[in-house]
Amino acid sequence: MDINEILKIIENQKKSDSMMDMGSMYFENNKDMIAAGDFESAMKLGCFDKEFTYYGVAYLDADGQVCYRISAQSGRLYKFIEQSASEGLYPTPVIRNMNRRPAPSGHEEKIKLEVKRETGRKIREIYNQAYFHLLKVLSDITPSNGAYALLKEKQDELEGLYDATQLQLFGGLVRTAVDSKVLTQKAERELMAWLHDVEKQMEDDIVAKGQYKKVMSGFAYQNAQGNIQYFYDAKPEVTYEEKAKYDRKGVFATPVYQKEYHLREMGEFPQVRKKFIEEMKQVMADGYIDLLLQIKNLPSVIPAEKFEEYRNVVKENCTAEAYETFCSYAYWWNVKASEVCLRHPCE
Repeated sequence: MDINEILKIIENQKKSDSMMDMGSMYFENNKDMIAAGDFESAMKLGCFDKEFTYYGVAYLDADGQVCYRISAQSGRLYKFIEQSASEGLYPTPVIRNMNRRPAPSGHEEKIKLEVKRETGRKIREIYNQAYFHLLKVLSDITPSNGAYALLKEKQDELEGLYDATQLQLFGGLVRTAVDSKVLTQKAERELMAWLHDVEKQMEDDIVAKGQYKKVMSGFAYQNAQGNIQYFYDAKPEVTYEEKAKYDRKGVFATPVYQKEYHLREMGEFPQVRKKFIEEMKQVMADGYIDLLLQIKNLPSVIPAEKFEEYRNVVKENCTAEAYETFCSYAYWWNVKASEVCLRHPCE
């Protein structure tokens, strides 16, 4: 097929403006059918580039081996990161790898495998063995149980209160304490067992359903002036990606808050979005942010001098991006003496 034939196919495709998506299209006339057939044939021959996007993280497993997790869905990786500290794992930030290339029929799976491998190579270029092993020395330091009393008091407040929103927020408090190394694994298991038991009791609750489902998500964060601001989006993966940016900068941000809505028609979405914003601001204002700040202000189990020592080694032996990621752990682990590292990231 020469260039003129391909140009003709493209022109026919432009004329078929009455077509809907390829899964549920209809045709007004024979010209549309011809254009669709020509376009599909060209796609199968690889005449047009196709976009392949994969996301990846890397982490050091219990055996000291660097492992890579690659997925076409970033949301899965953000969920993995959210739970990773409980497993003693400390993954890199999510790396996005988008690649456009011809994809002839029968070659797609091979191309996908190539792009996945390429994603892993990109992560390896940023995060070397030195980074992972230096991080592990600090991450292996035994956590304190400084947040347990605060969380236990909150649990007592929620006892007998079957509120899905409050339970979700409580789970976020527990994860934050674990991430900050101010809650032991034993205490975490105890608190999460209680949480899962209450949630199980609520499984039979009747929830009103609609024809359409929308999941809204958001979080609160503290701006440079110390004021609380809010971010929200209708796509959870967008919210998680945005929150990750604040985490890397060492900016205080709450765990992601999500709520599912069922709509009778899509025209209701603007009202649902407004309702979500109001609800999020309300639940965040009811002492939740204050409690999170108390957890983040608890003493760190990581000696500041030790963190600075390892930070300098990372700066000398790793990439600038790896250094920035390492610095973000000062915030995660409540290492106050390393704030200079966060305010002045490497160039």
